[in-house]
Amino acid sequence: MNVVADALSRPPQINSMTATAHSDDTSSHHLIPIANEPINVFKNQIFLKLGQKQSYEFQIVFPTFHRHIIYETDYTEAKLIAILKKYLNPSVKNGLNTTEHILGKIQEIYPENFSNYRIRFARKIVKDVTDESDQEKEILNEHQRAHRNATENKIQLIERVYFPKMHAKIKKIVKQCKTCKEQKYDRHPSKPLLNETPIPEYPGQIVHLDIYLTNQNTVLTAIDKFSKNRPLEQIIKESPESTMAQNFDVSLLVQQMAALQATIENMRTEHQKQVQNLEDQIRQVQQVQIIPENQRVAIEPKIVNESQVKLDVFKSLPVFDGNINSYRIWREDVTRMMETISDLSGQPIYAQALQIVKTKIQGSAAQLLANHGTIFNFYAIRDRLDKAYADTRPLYVLQDEMKSCSQGRKPYQNFMMR
Repeated sequence: MNVVADALSRPPQINSMTATAHSDDTSSHHLIPIANEPINVFKNQIFLKLGQKQSYEFQIVFPTFHRHIIYETDYTEAKLIAILKKYLNPSVKNGLNTTEHILGKIQEIYPENFSNYRIRFARKIVKDVTDESDQEKEILNEHQRAHRNATENKIQLIERVYFPKMHAKIKKIVKQCKTCKEQKYDRHPSKPLLNETPIPEYPGQIVHLDIYLTNQNTVLTAIDKFSKNRPLEQIIKESPESTMAQNFDVSLLVQQMAALQATIENMRTEHQKQVQNLEDQIRQVQQVQIIPENQRVAIEPKIVNESQVKLDVFKSLPVFDGNINSYRIWREDVTRMMETISDLSGQPIYAQALQIVKTKIQGSAAQLLANHGTIFNFYAIRDRLDKAYADTRPLYVLQDEMKSCSQGRKPYQNFMMR
């Protein structure tokens, strides 16, 4: 009995209902821990009592909460083993309430017979409140006593009463408490959404004013939001003490506010002038005559005087080196330039221009002209290049390809037939 006496004098304590079977096995002396909570919180409750005769009573206090009340004239070791094996539930935590003398006997048989069970010794039992209206009344009475949070209310309530889902029900009622909402600050307030500030349409529509103290002066500032200018920043030469006094003369402030209003009016007038000037410029642009697209003609200048010919323009022509992909554009540019001076075909300046064009023909294209003995004539040169680099596919192939082209939303063929 020395082990039992030691266990009763120094019983192991637990702080919560979440201790595991593993922690029980590794606790000192492998004894049943003592719970701080009343036995009412356990799903399976076993009461071992001494009586004049044997009796057994089974109660379902709440759904899934079973209570076994057992009376025996004496509890032997064999009888305790038989009773506990019969009424202990291995799937839940079991609450045990009995005298310390009987608990001492159970502690002796516990390590060998029931160490796989989750058992807690509960010293106290409280009132079971089964009616929901009574549960709400108990919560309200406790909460209105000090208006504390749900956890604190539960700690106080469980000393007197118990019912399932206690914390959730307390929390729900506490959240609805009008006094707590009005008198207590929110520790986790929702952050307000920041909206865009209005945009002014003209100077002076929105002006930010501020009066602040700096050193021995009171400063009035104003910033126009439209122009971002500071139309006024005057200093009232008064000490802070006199500024904040009740008999402070506000005449200086009134004068500066009047000056501010005049400045804003000047800015507004200037803005109106700028707007009017811009509108006049827009009207002038609208008056420019635009030639309709169907009346536009290509510019085809004709040079009839040698002095008008600029050979540098011919020198700026791109080089054609036999790349068939660039031939069409190169041909159009060269033809346009040479036909501009076609009236000077018998003049030296024409020959100089043609020589420049021929030097622009390089690579395989120049070799082609040399192999065929092409004469020094623009049209002869162009015809020879056309035979080699122009699109030589049959006409029906080109026509079929044109059908797949489009102009705007219409096929190219339909567009050309308008």
